[in-house]
Order: sequence, then C-alpha cells, then structure tokens
Amino acid sequence: MSVAKTTPKLSASRAAEIEAKRAGNPLSLSALPSDGTFRLMCPVCDKPNALSVRFCTGCGFGLSERDVARVSENVFLDLVRGEDIGAHVWSRKERVIVLEDRFPAADYHLQIIPTAVYENISVLGKEHVPLLEEMFAEGLRVMKERRIPLYTEDAKQDDGDDDEQHETLDLDKSLVAGFNFPVSVKHLHLHMALAPYKHERVFQYPRWHPYDKVLSDLKTHGRVLLYTEHPDEEAGKAYYDAAIVTHRRALKILNRL
Repeated sequence: MSVAKTTPKLSASRAAEIEAKRAGNPLSLSALPSDGTFRLMCPVCDKPNALSVRFCTGCGFGLSERDVARVSENVFLDLVRGEDIGAHVWSRKERVIVLEDRFPAADYHLQIIPTAVYENISVLGKEHVPLLEEMFAEGLRVMKERRIPLYTEDAKQDDGDDDEQHETLDLDKSLVAGFNFPVSVKHLHLHMALAPYKHERVFQYPRWHPYDKVLSDLKTHGRVLLYTEHPDEEAGKAYYDAAIVTHRRALKILNRL
C-alpha cells in the first residue's frame, strides 16, 4: 500500500494536464452560479470535496478554486432509492445502509448512512441517538465480518514477545469513526476506517467530529456542539495524534510481513 504524508507525486506532464484543465474551467469558487450543488472535484482521484477544504480528503492532493464542479444534490439519496452510484453495498437494512467509501482514505473505509435524510450532524437531536448507535453497530459488524488479517480478533495480539511477525492490532481500539462538518454530500454519513491510511491528512480538526463526541453531545446537550462554534483544538489534536500513531504502527507491522 502506498502512503503519502502530504500529496500524491505527479509527473510533470500530469501536473501540466491538471493545470490546463483548471485554466479552462469556467467555474470558480469566487463566482458560483446561484442554482445547483457544487463541490471541489479532486483532479487526481475524482473525489468530490466540500467547498471549505483545501486538499482532497481522499488522496491528500491540494485543491484549487478552479476544481469546482456541479454535482448531484444528494448521491446517497440516489442509493437509498435503489440507483447504482458505483459503490459496493455491504448491508442494506430498513433504517441503515453500509457501503464502501467510493474515495477511501484507507483500504478499509466504510460509510454508514440512514435511509432517511438528515443533512448533517447540526440538525440532530437527542432523539437521534438510537439511529446513530444503530449506524455504528451495523458498520462495526460489517467491518469485523471482513476478518481483516491485521485486525482478526482471534489472531495473536502483541504481547511484547519476540514473535513480531504475528502481531495484530485491536480492532475496537484502532477503529476511527466520525462525521465531517461541513459535509461534501448533504446526507448524514458516518465514516468508519482502519489504519493504515493512504495519507496522513486525515481526520482534520475542526472539520472532523468523532462519533463518541457527537453521541456524547447529543445525550448531554441535545445537540452537537460543532467545533466551529465551540472550539476544542486540544481534543481535535489528541484524536488525530492517536489515529496517526495507530497508522504508523500498522505500517510498521505490515512492512515486517
């Protein structure tokens, strides 16, 4: 697995091709039409990104205001209605769908969506706690059933002995789960991923809101305390740092195999 700390390396010809496409784009962040839905489309991996980000959350490539493009208003609703959006669906239940992220930040990266439309975490209340818990539980079930070698539960856990080649990671402790705000698609979606990641520009504060924080906020306050309104840089940094420690440990284990 190729992992970049910042952005993908491109050949000179590919970089020139991207710049030429940007120059020819009639749309720009500074002058968007009033109608339609727009996102920053990564010119490397084609992932649609929220207009507020400055690098692709899928591959880490730096974005330009000239990468803006018109997109479907709610691609997840298309999936709920039975349309093929190009993503593998692992589980479809009455209230929850689990699908493979089409633009994954890791080899194991799921998205869990409700079949009902909620634009983002800012519209949630205490009454939505059972739904979020169901989303998390179903995503975790799917992840565990895939029996990922690095995380297989009955495999040997690291106990400090010399048998390093069989070392594995604890899936429950290593799992990253959370929501972005602002969103790239206006339909609530829970990200769930396991290290290693494809780059280290992941789970960025203040956009990333961990699942545990969102759930705790709803239970305690009846709403999500968004980082844009209630900053907590220390908590955001702690979550990111822990994820990167796991990411680097995963790479170290895989490199020994």
